Amino acid sequence: MKILLKQRTKTWEVNPHFEKGHPLWTPEAEEFEEEFLSDGVDAMTRIMARPPLTQGGFFENPHTITEAVDRNLVPVVTTVGERQEIIAHAVDNPIRRYVTLTLDSLPPKAEGRPYYIHCDPGLKKDAFTLALCHTTDGYQTIETAKGEREQLQRVVVDFVIAWEPRYPRVVDYLNVRSTLKELVHYYDVKRVTFDRWNSVEGIQELVAMGVDADDMSFSNAEQLAMYRYLRLAFYNDMITLAPGDEKTQLELKFIKQKGNEIVHDLYGKDRADAVAAVVWNAAGRAEGPAHTHFPKGRGGDARSGPNAFTQGLSFVCACVIRSSWC
Repeated sequence: MKILLKQRTKTWEVNPHFEKGHPLWTPEAEEFEEEFLSDGVDAMTRIMARPPLTQGGFFENPHTITEAVDRNLVPVVTTVGERQEIIAHAVDNPIRRYVTLTLDSLPPKAEGRPYYIHCDPGLKKDAFTLALCHTTDGYQTIETAKGEREQLQRVVVDFVIAWEPRYPRVVDYLNVRSTLKELVHYYDVKRVTFDRWNSVEGIQELVAMGVDADDMSFSNAEQLAMYRYLRLAFYNDMITLAPGDEKTQLELKFIKQKGNEIVHDLYGKDRADAVAAVVWNAAGRAEGPAHTHFPKGRGGDARSGPNAFTQGLSFVCACVIRSSWC
């Protein structure tokens, strides 16, 4: 009879390399430093036998997400700030605080390449997340597990930025508006999409600028299809991520599938959703406009139910005089 004994422990405890005269020397500080700096979650799994707190992750091979990072790319540099408005005659809350984001440095534009933006709006609890990407000439045709042929478009995700509200600060939609305008002009963005139905005014103003903009609402099944395509792109080395964005990588690695729905585990999924949607658009998988520019409210009428003005989620607040993007 054979007896198999298993023990979970750290690599450096099983195979130590202590230097004489240094009994407290920790080999991980030198021997494994690069692994921990490049991908802490993966290093803890492989080296320390401490896998992440998620089981059944959507990406069965999360290391492909780490391997997609190109450290030669120029990362975006932003600064988080605050804007205040004081309303002396306000009945309640005379000081309004808003979280802002300043673009300090942008990655250079890839001349001749089409750019895409997807926005996942938020105001008080959720962040307003924006993902920007462009395509290259690379294509690859693969055969899926079901025997179907799938053509993949190489996509470079240039960056993901987010306005993260912290009470009492909410997202500064005026700052979002000016930032999006700056990105559209700088990268000559081909298409801009928004998740949810509350960005009607912003969409119409982008269209007035000549930008193909739409409200990209999708069902759970449609979102699952987007994530499946994203997984194929990672597994076949057809997507590139910029360095310095560990938040987005962690969201992707901890994404899970529950039935016909994509859900998050330890981390959120706003950034992951934005990446999945913008890659889907860039690959040409979204067939035509997902919505008219007057999406219905929850009550079934374009004017009923919570809307951009009642929720404060319009791209331009109702109290601000309408002006031109130009």
